[in-house]
Order: sequence, then structure tokens, then C-alpha cells
Amino acid sequence: MDSKQITYYIGELAEQLGLSQRTIRYYEELGFIKPCRTSGGFRTYDKLDADMLKMILRFKDLGMSLEEIRSLLLPSDGVMNTEVLSTLKETLKSRRKDFEIKINKYRESMEQIESVLNLLSKCSTCGQPETGHVCSDCLKEHEKRGEHITPFVSSLLATENTKES
Repeated sequence: MDSKQITYYIGELAEQLGLSQRTIRYYEELGFIKPCRTSGGFRTYDKLDADMLKMILRFKDLGMSLEEIRSLLLPSDGVMNTEVLSTLKETLKSRRKDFEIKINKYRESMEQIESVLNLLSKCSTCGQPETGHVCSDCLKEHEKRGEHITPFVSSLLATENTKES
């Protein structure tokens, strides 16, 4: 090993990457990294080991299992060939599609939340005394005007109507 090459002890690497030492040893057991040992038996890791761990963390952030990551980063024949790279590309495209679907669902949820917050802020200006709950008269007015009322708010209206009866 080149004496000028950067090396890390397990504690340093764990702190730098925000991992536990046990997790780093686990990735070693799985064959992702192969640290060297000092004459005293301490593990030392090089930049390639650190980069491999960073890549594992990125793939885990994408929702990939360790088995998926292993099949992509440690091909059975040990060679990164065009087939392995093609599989990686398709896997990442699939993950991207999954995230796009989730993003759209989150946007819809955010729009519903904004709609409810907007509706509730309008209700607070109706002039009714502050009672700590939703003003059913205001909500009924919004409904009459054809403004969108979410199922959540409709259920509040139903609850309010049963209390009034």
C-alpha cells in the first residue's frame, strides 16, 4: 500500500459516514469491503472502501435492499460488465419511477392539506364566537358555493351536525 494513500481506522470511518462500527464490520462480512490489518490487528480502510460504503448508503436511501445492492455492486463473476451496468441502469430507472409516483401522491396530499387549512382559516373569520372547533355554518356556506370540501372536513360537518341535533 502506498504510504501516502489515505487510510481510516474503523472509528474514523464510522464517524465520517454516520455509521456504527458494527455496521461497517457487517458490510465487511458481506464482502462489500476488504480492510487491511495493521501489525497490531487493527482494521484500516482506504478511499475505495469509503467510496463503496458511500455508494451502499446512497442505494439504501433509494430504498434498495442489501441483496439488490449486493447483486449490483458485487456481480457473481466479480466483473462489472455491460450486463451488470445495464441491470443497474434499469433498477435505477425503476426506482426513479417509484419516487415519481410517491412525489405525485405527496403533492396531492399537500394540496388537500392546503385546501383544509385555507377552508379552516376562512371559517375563523365568520364572526362566530371562538369555540375551539370548526364552524359548521361556514363549512355549509363553502359547500353551497360549490367549493371543494375534503372527506375529512365533511366528516367534521357530520360530527358537528350530530352534536347540534
